Amino acid sequence: MGKLVPWSKSPLEIGDVPVAIISLADAEGRRKTLIDRGFSPELVNGFWPACDMRGTPDSDLQSHSQYHDIKELYGRPPISAELGCFFSHSAIVEWLSVQESVSQVVVFEDDVVPEMARSLDSLIEVAGALSVPEESGMPLICHLGPRAEQCRAALARRVSVSGHEGLGIEILDLIDKKARLWRAHAYIINKAAAKKYTELAKGSGFLADDWRFIADQTQSKLVFLNPPFFSQDEEVESTIDPSNKRLGWNSPIRSNLSLNFDALLKSKYIYRKILSKLARIFRLSFAIIFRALPRKKIY
Repeated sequence: MGKLVPWSKSPLEIGDVPVAIISLADAEGRRKTLIDRGFSPELVNGFWPACDMRGTPDSDLQSHSQYHDIKELYGRPPISAELGCFFSHSAIVEWLSVQESVSQVVVFEDDVVPEMARSLDSLIEVAGALSVPEESGMPLICHLGPRAEQCRAALARRVSVSGHEGLGIEILDLIDKKARLWRAHAYIINKAAAKKYTELAKGSGFLADDWRFIADQTQSKLVFLNPPFFSQDEEVESTIDPSNKRLGWNSPIRSNLSLNFDALLKSKYIYRKILSKLARIFRLSFAIIFRALPRKKIY
C-alpha cells in the first residue's frame, strides 16, 4: 500500500502519493484548522505556496494572456484571485508532469473539509485503485467532492477498478457532456492527464475549477466519488471571491438545469415551470437507471 506524503518530500519514492495543499503564505489559521480536521501536520506544513494575486491592479492583470483567454471563454473578465488560482493549480500539475517516481498527485485547497471520519484514511486506497497502469497512457482526473446538485442528475456510469469495492463507495464516470463539475478544492490527477493539462495551460487560460472544459480539452476521463470524500468550508471567507462577485457572474455557467427566471416572468411562467419540472424528473430518473447498469472497467 502507498503512503500520502507532502509533495516536497525528497526524494519521492515509488508508492508515494504526493499531496499538494494550496495555501497562501499568510493563511496560518486555515492550515491550523486543517490539522484540527485530521490532516497530518507533515502534509499541512509542506503546503504548496499559492500564487497570491490579491489586490493586483487591473492593468497588471491584463498583461497576462490568460486574462484575455478567460474573458473570451467565459464572457467576462477574471478577478485577480482567479488568475492566481489558475497559476497555482497549473504549476502543481506541471510539477507532476515531469516527476519520475510518482504517477499522480492529490490536490487540496486549504478550505477543504473531510466529509467522513474515514475520508483521509481511505484516500490512499482510492488513489491506489485509480493508479492507472503507465502503459495504458489513459489521462484520468478524479473529483473527490462534487456538489450534490451538480452531479445528482448527471449521466454517470459506475466503473469497476480493482481495490475499491471494499471501500463502500461508488466511482462514477461522468459521461454527460452537458454536466459541469465546479470547485477545485479536492481532486486526484494522474501524470498522463497532467502532461496534457500542462500543454493546454501553456497555450490558454481557463478557470481552474472548470472540469468539463479541462476534461474535454485534455481528453481525460473524469470520474467522481459517491459519497463525496471532501467538501468545501462554506463558513470561511473565500480568498478567490470575498465579495461574491464571481458567484453572480458564474451562475449562468454553473446551473445546468436551472430556469431563467427573468424570462419566465415575461411569459408563460406556469407552462414553462411545469415543463422544466417534468424534464428534471425525466433526467433524474434516466440518471438513476443509468447508474444502476453493471459496472464497466475503467481501463
